[in-house]
This record gives sequence, C-alpha cells and structure tokens, in this order.
Amino acid sequence: KGLAKTSSSPGKTRGINFYRINNRYFFVDLPGYGFAKVSQQQRLNWRRLIEQYLANNSFLIGAVQILDSRLELTDNDLVMLRWLRHYQIPMIIIATKADKLSQNQLVSQLERLNRALSVQGFPEAIPFSAKTKLGQHQLWKAIQRLLKSEDNREKS
Repeated sequence: KGLAKTSSSPGKTRGINFYRINNRYFFVDLPGYGFAKVSQQQRLNWRRLIEQYLANNSFLIGAVQILDSRLELTDNDLVMLRWLRHYQIPMIIIATKADKLSQNQLVSQLERLNRALSVQGFPEAIPFSAKTKLGQHQLWKAIQRLLKSEDNREKS
C-alpha cells in the first residue's frame, strides 16, 4: 500500500513507472490501455511503448495483468495477454474490483472470465479487491512463486 500512485479514473499512468523493491527487484507500472479517455494517437503510442518494453527486456520475471471483474474480456486484454505469451513472460491475471459485485455475480462473472481465458490457453484470474483484501494472499503467493522461480534460474 502506498507504493504506486493510484487514481480513481483510468489512464493516469502516462509512461513507464519503476518502483524499487528490497533493492533487488523493480515493480514496473505500464500505462493502462482500455478505459483511459485519451486520443487514438496516445493509445497507439502507449501500445508501441508497451510492446517495445516487453520485447526488449529479457530480464522480466513476470507480469501481473489487471482485468476489471465486472467486465468481459476485451480485445485489448487479449492483445496484451498474447504479447505476454509471445514474449514468454510468465503471467498472473487478477480480476479487480471484486467487492463491487455480489457473491453470486462474482462467481458467475469469474466463471465467464475464466472460461474465456481458458479457451485462449491463459491461466485463471485471481479475484481481487484492494478494499476487502480478497485475493491478496493468493496474489502474493503467485508473485512469490515467480520470484522463487527466478532465484532458481539464477542459481543454475
């Protein structure tokens, strides 16, 4: 909490932001691409920036792809997930804003989302809420697995 800048409106991240963690890792925040109220040109610039970053950083340990649990999987989401797969970047997918749905709605929406992800060969989404902390433990465990996997790679 408090590590990265947050905003209530999407699209506030305009560039690539780096956050140093334990003097060993960087958490890198890329611009959001789906719901920002920006020009098509800006969206295209972000798309190029993101793809260049993914293509030219062999040291990436993994990516956390953030999806809104209230929405269907978008074409932009699929483009990003396919880039991650193409560049062989391990991914964790989280479905945020889980607290905005009733329990029944969340279960139904996650089933729909995970079916769409599965058909494309992607991992299931972790339901997540910053407000209620739902999924926080699961997310940290997934991140720790990525870091441990990287540590094992460095030793060999």
